[in-house]
Order: sequence, then structure tokens, then C-alpha cells
Amino acid sequence: MAKFSDFILDGNLERRPEQETMASTIASVISGKSEGIIEAEPGYGKSYAYLFPVIDYLLKNERAKVVISTATHTLQDQIVGKDLPAVMNYFRKHHKSELNMADVGKLIGSGNFLCEDDPVFKLPDDSDNTRLNTIKGGMSAVDFKKIKKLVEKTKKSRKPVTQRELPKMRNEAWQEMACRGLNGCKCYDKTGEKRCGYSKYMRSGMDARIIVTNHHYLVAAGGMFANKDIVIVDEAHKLPEVLATQHSKELKLSRIQWTINEFLKLTANPSMFYSKDMLSKLYAVRSLSHDISDRLSEFSAHVTAAMQAGKKQAATFEEALKDFPYEIFSDEGKASPAKIANWILTGSSQAAGRNTAIVQRNITWLKDALEKEQISEKRIKETVEANPGEAGDVKTITKNVKDDKS
Repeated sequence: MAKFSDFILDGNLERRPEQETMASTIASVISGKSEGIIEAEPGYGKSYAYLFPVIDYLLKNERAKVVISTATHTLQDQIVGKDLPAVMNYFRKHHKSELNMADVGKLIGSGNFLCEDDPVFKLPDDSDNTRLNTIKGGMSAVDFKKIKKLVEKTKKSRKPVTQRELPKMRNEAWQEMACRGLNGCKCYDKTGEKRCGYSKYMRSGMDARIIVTNHHYLVAAGGMFANKDIVIVDEAHKLPEVLATQHSKELKLSRIQWTINEFLKLTANPSMFYSKDMLSKLYAVRSLSHDISDRLSEFSAHVTAAMQAGKKQAATFEEALKDFPYEIFSDEGKASPAKIANWILTGSSQAAGRNTAIVQRNITWLKDALEKEQISEKRIKETVEANPGEAGDVKTITKNVKDDKS
């Protein structure tokens, strides 16, 4: 029978009673097929405390599989590169275990991988292509040549390449060459099977008996782990934030524009991927996308220009949003300026050198105050005319609202 205390002794590690209690508690939870929540301060050796009973269980249950989720890629690397090998070596040495690192799969999201089959890498270096120019503009010429050589090498080996392995570059350059996963991926052969390094990585990772992933991927691909026997969530106090992020919806002008650009890029050569009866519909959608993109650009430019001209926010936003074609985003054909305030925050306020949080707070106060009739339009006008500084505007308007309430 494997004892955690023997593992500590064999590895010449510091013996901690709390760590041994944690290991035995986790072993009981696993064997009883129940749930458990354990809290421990940093430095207790939590990884060893849960990895030891997990490996012990896998040895006794040959078909069992486990998922271990961590908060960060760094902790993933630590578990796969240091902690798991140490525990496996002990069981191999003292309990004739045949488990090894080939039974371990480390899974991270597709956006961390280079897409070696992206058509942009087939273009001549001097091509006048928007995507290619974005990539080349995000790094040095030397680094671009290194990446192109790596792409050719990866096509042959199909060994996946992560962002960490590449030279440093601007984020917009990486976004152009990153893998898009199942949505918009063009890495398919004639049989319809994915052929890229990422797909190979995913297949081997999901077949592993021990899967080490992170909270973001665990939440995003939760259904893929439904049939696993054990799920260990390390640093579980960070999981609620990930859940909130993954299951929240946020609509911004910049995000709408990005989505349209992605669609247009991925359907740049539609005849290569779609049947003839679908092409007319696809071209119609592309035409509409171009139209919406142009309208968004005009709208953003108008708001930015107005703010840079020194107009105050109350008047600027009312004027800028007055004639915007809301119907292209609303089923009812109507949308108030307050509803689309978030769309313009990133695209316009940052471009104008404004503080996004202050702009948002100001809009919220103004709209709420007007709707609840806690402050008049005249009072707002007087306030913004008397206070040229935007922080002062916020404070004064807030004070006026409170004064009017009382």
C-alpha cells in the first residue's frame, strides 16, 4: 500500500502534517466518489498532496482518467514538468507502476498556437496584403523570416508551436497568425479531417489518462471532460471569476468591428470552401458586412472627432448617437443611446485620449438622472459649461443629482 509519508521520505522533502492530512483526505474523497473542498495556504505542497492519491487511484483503476485544472499556464508547466514526474518516478520505483509522461496531456486553448496552414504564409514577402503587413509590422524582419522557416518545418512535422516559442511581437500580429480552433479553421485535408499540429495535439491530449489544463479551457470545453472519473480544480477560488468571464456577454464597437473583419478574412476566397448554391448567400452577407463596417467606422470617427474638438460629453454623445442607424443591431428597430454606450467606449474614448471608466460613469449618471427626472437638461448644460475638466464634470454632476434628490 502506497503511503504519502514514504514518498516524502524518499524524495528527501520536508514533512508537513497538514500536507499528509490533505493527501489522506483527498484519497478518501476519490475512493468514495464524492466531492471535497480543501483550503490551504501557499507553501503547503498542495500539488503533491493531490497528485499522490490520484496516481495511486489510477494504478488501481486501469481505465480511470483524471482532469487537473489550474489557474495559470505557469502552474500547468510546473505540474507537467516537475511535480507529476516526481510522483510517477516514486510509484515506478516502489510500486512497479507503468504510468509515465506519455500518459499525460497538457491542454490549452487554440489561440495559444500558431496556425502553420494559414494562407498568409504562402504569400510573397513583398505582397501588398493587409494581414501580411500587420504581421510584418508587428515584429522585426529577422524574426519574420524565422517564423516563416518555422512554419515550413511545422508543416512537415505537425509538431504544434505555441506563442511562447516564438519571438516577441505585437498582439495584433499574433492574432493574425494564431489558430482559430474549430471556428474558421482552414486546416482540413481532402477527406475533411483536420491535419494541423493543433488537431494532433488535441487528439493526443484528450486520449491521455491524466489531462492537465487551465480554468479557462476547463470552462470553455467543459463537455469534453464530462466522462472523466476525477476532476481536480487547483486554486479553485479563481474559478468563479473565469466562469463569470466565460458566461458574460459584452458588446463593444471594437468587438463588432473585429468580428466583421474576421468573417471577411475567413471568407476571402469563398469559392474554395462553399458550394455554388451557398455562394450567392455568402456574397450577400459579405456585402452587408462591408456596409456595416463602413457605418461603424464613420460613427466611430464622428464621435472621436467631436470629442477631440473639445465638446463636452453630454452634448457630444447625444449628437453623435442621434442619427446612428440602430436598426442594424436591434430586432425592434430601436435602441437608445444608453444601450450602445459600451460600443463606443473602447473605439472612441481611448482614441481621443479619454478615460473609459470616467466616460462610462458620466454617461450612466446622465442617463439615469434624466430618466428618473432627478436632474434637468438645463442643469447638465450649466454643469458641463462651468466645468471644462471631465473629472470635475463627473463630480459636479454627481453632486447636483444628490442635491436634487434631497
